[in-house]
Amino acid sequence: MQPKLLRRSLVLHSLPGRKSRSTCARREAGGSRVQELQGTELQEGKVLQELQLVQGTEPTSSVHKLVVAAANQSCHDRAPHLPHRMRVPRTLVAATIVGVARAWMRTPRVPMRAPRAAATITRAATTTIVEGLSEIDLSRYDAIVLDQYGVLHNGGLLLDGCADALERLVASGKKLVVLSNTSKRRAALVGELPGRGFRAEWLTDAICSGEICHEALSARAGASAIVFGWTQRSAAEYLDGSGVALAASVDDADLLVGYGPDTISTSSGDAPIDFRRSGDLAPFKELFEAAAAKNLPMLCANPDLVSVDGADGSLLYMPGKYAEYYESLGGPVVLFGKPGAAHFAAALQAAGVSDPTRALHVGDSLAHDILGAATAGLDSLFVVETGIHASDIDALTSDAVTRLASEEGVPAPTFAISKFGW
Repeated sequence: MQPKLLRRSLVLHSLPGRKSRSTCARREAGGSRVQELQGTELQEGKVLQELQLVQGTEPTSSVHKLVVAAANQSCHDRAPHLPHRMRVPRTLVAATIVGVARAWMRTPRVPMRAPRAAATITRAATTTIVEGLSEIDLSRYDAIVLDQYGVLHNGGLLLDGCADALERLVASGKKLVVLSNTSKRRAALVGELPGRGFRAEWLTDAICSGEICHEALSARAGASAIVFGWTQRSAAEYLDGSGVALAASVDDADLLVGYGPDTISTSSGDAPIDFRRSGDLAPFKELFEAAAAKNLPMLCANPDLVSVDGADGSLLYMPGKYAEYYESLGGPVVLFGKPGAAHFAAALQAAGVSDPTRALHVGDSLAHDILGAATAGLDSLFVVETGIHASDIDALTSDAVTRLASEEGVPAPTFAISKFGW
């Protein structure tokens, strides 16, 4: 049976990236070399060489450089291959380069290796239940890598107990890095944290998928896109500075951008849809079928399937859900963020931690946080009551968490807690 939350759309293997640009001018020269790779197994050292042949320039922004640098670390040694349809890009930037280049060159996807079980990742056999961070031997960790939604907040102020826990962690010398699948740009993410009660001096750094996706868009300057956006955040504003413009229609588009769940945005304006609440994929059907027929790539800035509504605790549908649907229609999809191991490697780099076992990741999603942490070699703290799995566990016990993780096809988390707190 296929795990509920882990039907992912792009499968690539150990791609240590260094170059980040795939321009139209180089596409023709690089295309034949990428085509030569079709039907072969991608080896780590060889892929780096192939990317250098196809790509042109160094990454431009500090965040982009951080992800690329972190991806060259040895975290891949701790990341055995995951089962068919569960494996994720180890290097987000390299995944973007190859995924988008492959889609634009209309070549087949790289065949997958023989699958190995996620259980082969070395983790504790069972999960330790704790009532607070004080019950964990925190001397084992130099950095705490924090998810946002479902852990620190659910769209509003910090949840009860979070501020106290964060202050105690900082006082004990821990580096705090926020690692988020938000489609927002990094500046917007960092700028809103103080208003939520997360003091600026607590934060070592923040890594977010929206920033990395924007960097990938910048490599496609001159292209046009249909953007699926947010009611409160304009698609045009997200594209600003990337050199990518809104397309008039799918006929004129070069790519799709999965930014938000509320609108379908073209040069004619924003058409509202009721996807975030309903999960209804019907508004996408005709457009996606036409885009898939053209083999237009979708760059998904937020791979989450669902999020928690802070107002009533209900689940809201996110871009990862419609990206999954587009992939099912044959459209190529590039996902950014967790559970990609490079996303975690970037967080470790930001914290100045070279050994992933010296960091603890705190998250509420088994598919993104717990799987990603295990793949990257970090211990994990699974937050249940305030996150997306709140209704999946009646009583927080080690057996219940281990069983749920097994059902979802991911390794058991190292620790589990009801709410993030001291």
